[in-house]
Amino acid sequence: MRKIIIIDFTTYKNRDTILVEDIVISYTGMMTEKETLDFIKKYDSDELVYLDAHRMRNGELTEEEFKEKHSDNPLIVGYALNPETFSGHVSEDYIAEGRHTLISKHPRYATLGLHTHSFFEMTYVLEGHCSQYFENSSFDLKDGDFCILSPETSHYIYDDSGASVINILIRQSSFMDIFSDLIRDNTKISRFFSDNLYAKKKLSFMLFHPGKDNEIRSSIIKMYTEELAADEYSDSIILSLIRITFARLLRSWSDTMETPRLQKKKDALSEDLISYIYNNYASVDLAKLAEHFHFSKQYCSKLIIELTGMPLSDLRTQLKIRRGAELLANTSMSVEDISEKLGYENPETFIRAFKRERGITPGAYRKKIR
Repeated sequence: MRKIIIIDFTTYKNRDTILVEDIVISYTGMMTEKETLDFIKKYDSDELVYLDAHRMRNGELTEEEFKEKHSDNPLIVGYALNPETFSGHVSEDYIAEGRHTLISKHPRYATLGLHTHSFFEMTYVLEGHCSQYFENSSFDLKDGDFCILSPETSHYIYDDSGASVINILIRQSSFMDIFSDLIRDNTKISRFFSDNLYAKKKLSFMLFHPGKDNEIRSSIIKMYTEELAADEYSDSIILSLIRITFARLLRSWSDTMETPRLQKKKDALSEDLISYIYNNYASVDLAKLAEHFHFSKQYCSKLIIELTGMPLSDLRTQLKIRRGAELLANTSMSVEDISEKLGYENPETFIRAFKRERGITPGAYRKKIR
């Protein structure tokens, strides 16, 4: 059972020191939704540093007083005074080994430097408002806003109001396995996912405005509850909650979705090309692409390599193996039937291709995943 140290900010906010009675040690099993909300609202030690940095910028503390007060937390003091030092790249190692996800609270009042990471990040504003910045643009986030950031997107959050923001981090492979079924329709949503699977130039974000949707809010809080519980079932439950949350977003709030605007006609063509290949991976070839898009086979081949960094044959193989893995995990179809559905001439060819890509036979993969 996990031991958590929390600080009662309601007794701290009018003082410059923390007393022993402010600190609560809680041995947590499974929290209720209200208990999780209460936990989120309490300030942890890092947040207190960022809060005092905010007070310092407003003239309530001198820099010397700030440094002395938090001398036991020099790393966070450094980030608070010089946010640009928190920059660079964060790898998937940030997510614990064996886990698909990490649910965390963005430190209130924290503004860090532009950075990228290898994983997808979903940002949900539980309460308050803040701003999401990119290299060349920004937008404001308010209560209930839900933003999905693509891997390698350079960004940071600016928060000068103490907003409660929940970050949902998920590995690329896990993310695409969950949502790959959404790529099959030719919509803005499907293009976002297909671009992140195979295109070199990716759409950087997808933003929804569900407002005070209680179902979505409750799902986010449950994810955080599972993160705190951290037992052998939590990761699987969080993945299920992510899928449910996104389905609810699409059902009720897809009309509020924003993505970066396409700047060039070629960008739209690129998205249509990737989407067409994804939807016809079992039979598509250069001749069919050339006929559909009214280009030469040579130009289609060059464009695919330019977009994805691989020839059509390799792209088709990746699509087939990914879809094959989905069918093995989620259906009772035989290997022979899956092979036929994917467009292979015989099961042996599929088995060899699957083992080459995944390092395991389809039958062994099905046993392992189940």
